[in-house]
Amino acid sequence: GTDPWIDQNDWLSHGKHECDWGLIECEGPGPRKQITKLIMFHNSMKGTLPFELGLLSDSLQVLDLVSNDFTGTIPTELGKLTLLEDLELKFNSFQGSIPSVLGELTELTRLSLGRNDLSGTIPTEIGLLTKLNTIGLERNTYLEGSIPSEMGQLVKMFSLALDYNSLESTIPKEFGKMTKLDRFHVNHNHLTGQMPAEVCALSKLKALRADCLEVSCPCCTQCYEQEPQQPQEKPPDEEADELVHSSQAIVFNHQVLDALITIMSPSSTVAIFDSTSPQHKAVQWLSSSGEEEISSYSNERLGTRFALASLFYSTFTSEEKEEDGGSLSSSSSSS
Repeated sequence: GTDPWIDQNDWLSHGKHECDWGLIECEGPGPRKQITKLIMFHNSMKGTLPFELGLLSDSLQVLDLVSNDFTGTIPTELGKLTLLEDLELKFNSFQGSIPSVLGELTELTRLSLGRNDLSGTIPTEIGLLTKLNTIGLERNTYLEGSIPSEMGQLVKMFSLALDYNSLESTIPKEFGKMTKLDRFHVNHNHLTGQMPAEVCALSKLKALRADCLEVSCPCCTQCYEQEPQQPQEKPPDEEADELVHSSQAIVFNHQVLDALITIMSPSSTVAIFDSTSPQHKAVQWLSSSGEEEISSYSNERLGTRFALASLFYSTFTSEEKEEDGGSLSSSSSSS
């Protein structure tokens, strides 16, 4: 069978503003309202995260995709979401490195990438995100290299989780600048040396965990000996009813194509013409809206609906997906 989203309430409904689809929150007056939040945690989403989400750069503040089954890399286009305050991607299977362009998300207060399969090093650009108060990079077994001293600039940091990785070298003394730090977990790594006195002196630090055989830490609240890392567990999947949809061939609408070519780079539009791609299906769906509806949309609005449809077709794993532009009613009333 099939394995659709748990909640896909009204997604890809023609004649309905995308702000009225499920899992989306918007702000703004009337028809000019814009998407500010995509809250899609634990929703049985499988596949890769489409780079078209970068088209939501004018408004998106929260992207919550926790506890799904995303694979592939974190798209660098997320670096365009410069209004983003909360990026929650933990409990997935993302691979590859942490994009350095995330250092351009200067409004970010929470960065949650834990419990994935990320590798490479922690980009020094993370130190540019001076509004961050929470970082979760825990349980990415192949995340290696040293901890960037630049992260010491994150003086609003409250919770910092770097445990169960393969980090090396020593703990930066610059972390002593994090005067609001409450929790710092750095256990189960390959770190050595001493816990900096500057960190031990932090007055608000309530939970400090390290491998005390390798890192001398008289101030730690919990010491560990290295143990084999256990496979991460995800919350159990909920059942989702199967959906069956009809399909028909749709010719691309010229206004839709012209709009996408205008707002996207030429290299980004290549996938549109690949008949097997989610982007191709997204343009088919958008083209099936009808001339009157399409003509009422600005280029930016067409781009937003295209980005959401690309996300849907990239992750909705039913074998029979909606291509004729009908409403996708939720088979689950969860919200």
